[in-house]
Amino acid sequence: MKANDLLFLALIVAVLNCQHSAAAEEITRWDLNQGGYEPAIGNGELRCIGGVLSDLSHDGRTAGEIEAGKALRLYNFPLQNNGNGTAGVIFMVDVQGYEDISFRFDHYFGLNSADKHLIQYTVDGGETWINSGATVNSFNPSWVGRDINKASDARVNDNPDFGFRIIAMFNSSEGYSPVGGGRYDPSAVWAFDNVVVTGDPVRLPTLPVPVALRSSLSYAIIDESFDVGGGVSTNSNAQLYASLAVGGLCNVPSASSAMDSKHLKQGFIAGIYEIERLSIHSTPEQVMAGGSSRIEAEFVADDQTTVCIGDVAPEWEIVDGPIREIRDNGELIAADVYTNTIAVIKATAIFKAGLELQVVDSDYDNFGVYAGDGLPDYWQHYYFGLDGGQAMPQMDPDNDGRNNRIECITGFSPIDDTEKFVFKVFLDQADLPSLILNKAIPGRRYSIESSDTLSGPWSTVVSLVPVSETHDFVVNDLDTGRAMRFFRLRMEWWDSDSN
Repeated sequence: MKANDLLFLALIVAVLNCQHSAAAEEITRWDLNQGGYEPAIGNGELRCIGGVLSDLSHDGRTAGEIEAGKALRLYNFPLQNNGNGTAGVIFMVDVQGYEDISFRFDHYFGLNSADKHLIQYTVDGGETWINSGATVNSFNPSWVGRDINKASDARVNDNPDFGFRIIAMFNSSEGYSPVGGGRYDPSAVWAFDNVVVTGDPVRLPTLPVPVALRSSLSYAIIDESFDVGGGVSTNSNAQLYASLAVGGLCNVPSASSAMDSKHLKQGFIAGIYEIERLSIHSTPEQVMAGGSSRIEAEFVADDQTTVCIGDVAPEWEIVDGPIREIRDNGELIAADVYTNTIAVIKATAIFKAGLELQVVDSDYDNFGVYAGDGLPDYWQHYYFGLDGGQAMPQMDPDNDGRNNRIECITGFSPIDDTEKFVFKVFLDQADLPSLILNKAIPGRRYSIESSDTLSGPWSTVVSLVPVSETHDFVVNDLDTGRAMRFFRLRMEWWDSDSN
């Protein structure tokens, strides 16, 4: 090669290594069979909050190869109508070096304990807490397993300050609702077992071989720095021309080629940025049950600007929730639900990204075997599960003389024969007739009607729509000039603001 020959330099750019493990690794596990509060695997801290006390005296739950052993027993919860969302247990876990974090636990709801919990997580050591999905209710004393995937929140990845908590919540305007339908007891027990945090090891970029002096009989590359900024640089060995155009070529990655992580930055002379991550979002952010939403993906640069992914085809994955399918074009099709439900999806296109979106229950009576029977699907699922054979409207599983339709509209349990709706007439202290309803609840309209005969005509004595749950509601009959009166009660679903 002659000395005045042009010298062409090729810039070698690092390509991210997209290889990752096939299965998530256990970062931390509490099985509570070791006689202490420390994890059996990994490192972490658990502590009670809101005045709750604990010990390890509760029987545990078998999980896979883990024997039942012992579980964490919680008691001394707040008094009724106090401390909503403040009492429970916190698990803190350092997940540095891991991404796509998930966690799970088994929760036992004891008799007369609060029947509603809320799961929250933190990315700043507990300074702030973020709600994670829907709350879970347990009507009967039982174990409930919960699996939570946080792959959709990049803030959790590689984070030393990650943690989550499970806290007791009010379930009505009357405060905590008791498991088993009795009376809420602050000394009643919650228990936790098999608390596990998992994740994938963080994928590190493959770095290029460092630049070094290279030579042969024909040429030599001299290891020298230069900064020409669109001009000319000259030394004794070579002359280098640099041309930097505004809005120059931008190599958009394709599905069959390695990704060039440096691109020209629009609007800047010779500016470059580096692609850092993938972002996905939904339009609209909520999707109606049975409906569709468009999921779009884009790259995010180190200056937080976004870059079109070009002809890269994201690989879509349904992580959790009621999603029927995600088509290649990003169209998401939601399944039917019995109540508003959180779904989690994931996309892979060089990087990974996740998204949580809510599937909204658009029809209260269209889910599975419960569809079209006139009862709300969420009520039937709450008491009977996904395919309860005793959930049909005409059935009376607790044999208390009130079928499921009556139990539902009056607000009583269909599986507890000690609870049932009562409407009766009695004489007050002045021997005047009065009427009593043992419970009236919001969302219903109660109309008490009277007549001189069973065949009518009927006239309205009083009509009411409760704004809160009321017990032993009394109505006085002021029309005392008749020898005999008949009374009847009409009830109907009521939505006062038509929403």
